[in-house]
Amino acid sequence: MRFALRTVALIVGVVGFVIGLIVNFAYSTFHFIGDMMGADVRQSHGVIGFLVLVLGVIGALLAPFTAVVSAVIMLVVAIALFFILHWAALLVSPFFIVAAILAFLDRPAARTVRA
Repeated sequence: MRFALRTVALIVGVVGFVIGLIVNFAYSTFHFIGDMMGADVRQSHGVIGFLVLVLGVIGALLAPFTAVVSAVIMLVVAIALFFILHWAALLVSPFFIVAAILAFLDRPAARTVRA
């Protein structure tokens, strides 16, 4: 069971990355069009969002090898997306949160120290 949940975490993380790319591109495009039309909109962080999503897919790819590091990276990415995509992050962050939980639940058991 060790490798199974981490593989599912990898798949869920990659799906979150793909959906995140679509949402980030759409969010940036709508803000760019609004800015060109003269609307006073908040600044979009498209490049930063892309870099955060790349960090998320790196975390997902690390899931089969280092579960705890992968879980921490994906959880940080899920939180960071709220600062970049605002409410649109509700479409992406659950994927990274679920992947982080799955990777963390499948971590190797902590070794006990005997005296």
